[in-house]
Amino acid sequence: NISVALEDNNNIYISRNGLSLFDLSDGTKGVLFGTPNGGGSASQMKYAVALHLESGELMWKLPLGNSVKENHGSIHAFMVQGDYAYGGMSSSCNTLLLSDQCKFVGRMIKIKMSNDSAEVVDTWWSIPEDKQP
Repeated sequence: NISVALEDNNNIYISRNGLSLFDLSDGTKGVLFGTPNGGGSASQMKYAVALHLESGELMWKLPLGNSVKENHGSIHAFMVQGDYAYGGMSSSCNTLLLSDQCKFVGRMIKIKMSNDSAEVVDTWWSIPEDKQP
């Protein structure tokens, strides 16, 4: 149960875009996924989540998006290369008429992973930040 792993029983978390296995440079093996996606609401924080491959214990959860407008969207499957993961976040804002409610911009994120934490180290926007609506 993802809600149990995230220690948040107040929200329903789903992940339907697949799991990514990783093997960090220190030998730690785990499973990475993004949640919620495909139906997450603007009030629900999005996360990249890593679980230990053998025990299933939560290694870390990394919040993605820093505002309600950014949270209104989906997280897609991650690709992993060494200690880095690359993933996409798309907007569920399908029209500029909703720009007061959501951010009409997709992005690709680069995450640096360790056995007990992670951080976003780079973001590429589908529309440059200075031209975003």
